[in-house]
Amino acid sequence: MQASYHLTEKDLIDAQISHAGRSFRALQLLGAFSVAAGLGAVVLAGARYYQALVPIALGLFFLFHLHLSAKLSFKRDFVSQGNVEVATSQSGIRFLSAKGTVDLNWNAFTRYTETKHLFMLYPQSNMFLIVPKQALAPEDLTEFRQVLEQNVAAKSASYARRFSPKLIVFLTVVCAVAILLGVVLVRSRG
Repeated sequence: MQASYHLTEKDLIDAQISHAGRSFRALQLLGAFSVAAGLGAVVLAGARYYQALVPIALGLFFLFHLHLSAKLSFKRDFVSQGNVEVATSQSGIRFLSAKGTVDLNWNAFTRYTETKHLFMLYPQSNMFLIVPKQALAPEDLTEFRQVLEQNVAAKSASYARRFSPKLIVFLTVVCAVAILLGVVLVRSRG
């Protein structure tokens, strides 16, 4: 199977969101809560609205940081821009671009993920290669999926996505700080 494609900014954003998984959704929820708390503090604090800027800024960061970092990454990453050709064989996969060629055996991949628009192949837990589905003809799409199932699926099935302990501690600290800020704002009003 062979295909040729150009990665788009949307492809990269979709891949980043898929890679982040549940933590992305948790941070989006935390961001929305923080913005709402900040806006509520503005209403309650009246003239001292500046105290609410921290939770609002923090919330906006959580809401938009992934999209912004993906956009910036796309603009500065010379690899993601330009034509990419991909070819599979029984032994592995080849990515060819103007910048170079990468040949990887199937055992180089720890797992793969299929989203609505992309295939993401992981040579490492936090590094992935993107193959957009739109680059593949319908018969190639089926063939590519079968090749991935034969060569990478067992590893993918054994990979369980969990919240990392670092993320749990981070979210706990952020929630505690948000609650303390809210308490301070309410007490300073009265």
